[in-house]
Amino acid sequence: MNVFELVFAIVVVVTIGKILEGRFGNRNRHRRETEPVVPDQERAKRVDDLEQRVQVLERIVTDQGYELRQKFRDLED
Repeated sequence: MNVFELVFAIVVVVTIGKILEGRFGNRNRHRRETEPVVPDQERAKRVDDLEQRVQVLERIVTDQGYELRQKFRDLED
């Protein structure tokens, strides 16, 4: 393969990439534009709710009884 063929191949690959990006890239941009805008207060409430859920899960997993129950379940299987 000589230099001219290599340059031609690179140009073809880049052109095909740009065409595909133009066709499929617009779909993602359209989705972002149509997503509902969440107000900051609602977002903060959702974050607080998620933090509370994580705290509950941490309490459950760090509970000594949880580990014991997990060992019993492993023995049953």
